[in-house]
Amino acid sequence: MLIKRFEFCYDFTWKFLRRYLIDKYSIEVNSPKKVFQELLKQKMISPDEEQLLLDMVEARNNTSHTYNEILAEEISHDIILCQAYENYN
Repeated sequence: MLIKRFEFCYDFTWKFLRRYLIDKYSIEVNSPKKVFQELLKQKMISPDEEQLLLDMVEARNNTSHTYNEILAEEISHDIILCQAYENYN
């Protein structure tokens, strides 16, 4: 269930940010990586935030193309760590 929530939130987030770039800056990009790179270019996120988002791209790809119990546990652990980091900052 945690991974499904992650997938949903991730997909919603990058598509929302894609739409924001189109509406605010007239910049059209069509992939999550390009969206996050453009956010960095526009100084909307820091390099550390960009790296976190790019790591999420890989995690999302892994969750949607294969199901492996160990991989699922690793991604769940990363999601929880990310949430703890956000709560701390």
